[in-house]
Amino acid sequence: MRILIVEEQVLCSEMLREILSAQPGLRVVATARTAAAAEALLEREGVDVVLLDLLLPDRSGLELIGALAARGSRARLVVCSAMNHRAAIATAFSLGAHAFVPKTATLAELIDTLRTRRRVEIENVTVAEEDVSFRLPRQLVA
Repeated sequence: MRILIVEEQVLCSEMLREILSAQPGLRVVATARTAAAAEALLEREGVDVVLLDLLLPDRSGLELIGALAARGSRARLVVCSAMNHRAAIATAFSLGAHAFVPKTATLAELIDTLRTRRRVEIENVTVAEEDVSFRLPRQLVA
């Protein structure tokens, strides 16, 4: 599985690259610190998964998700962010994200989520306006 990491913090990005690339079947093909760099890389690199933060310096990860979905990107969009407000999570899913992993999750949960080919959602987060419910990453939604 080819992964693009979109993470502003260099240390976090480098740690994720090292850890994920050491996992059988996972290969980080590129990293980007901005949404613009991610879009440029996606034009050149074939990736299966975009692992992205919502807090990016040039524009929000939510905007990037929307742009990639609008372009018809076939990559699974997996959000890994400390910004775990209900509205942000619901917006990420409504724009085309396939999974949300909070930065408080374990490494095993992140890896399981990356390997999962179906949509993964988070439990006990409900957005009344949109009536969206989320489940734990271990529970899969077809």
